[in-house]
Amino acid sequence: MCEVQHSSVNGFLHDHSIVHKVGILDVKWKDAYQILSSVIDTDAALIKITRLVRDKGVKLINNRVIKGDLLSQKKQLLEEYSAQVIINATGLGAKELAHDKDVYPLCGAVLRLLNDGTHFPKIKDALIVSATLEGHVKETDFTFIPTIECQRITIPTKYIMEDFYYT
Repeated sequence: MCEVQHSSVNGFLHDHSIVHKVGILDVKWKDAYQILSSVIDTDAALIKITRLVRDKGVKLINNRVIKGDLLSQKKQLLEEYSAQVIINATGLGAKELAHDKDVYPLCGAVLRLLNDGTHFPKIKDALIVSATLEGHVKETDFTFIPTIECQRITIPTKYIMEDFYYT
């Protein structure tokens, strides 16, 4: 999560007391992160954006790996593909690839659960909780990121524990 915290993602808070502020009183939580800004369903958004640009005649090219400073290659890439725009979709690495202070990273998601209150109480706050009890984990480890006021909860499948279930 340090990568997210230091990546200029707006609305990201790392604070142990968050779990208590949203009503989680269990003392086993040692660390937490919260998304304070709006959280979107990136999969659905990308499907809509892709459909929109394809309907407008845009040809998407995603089979080439670009390395190095994207801005220094911009002119050559635009000419090579007869393009008018380049979309940098590298997520948290976007700022480094672009060497551009105006580029900002966005995070994605892997697995979604229905968040309508039927199988478990509806989650209304977005928290990211370390994958271990102690909170000492690798920068990329986390347990879940509920989507604020949406009908889905995002859970990176790599970190689903065997005792995870809902009734």
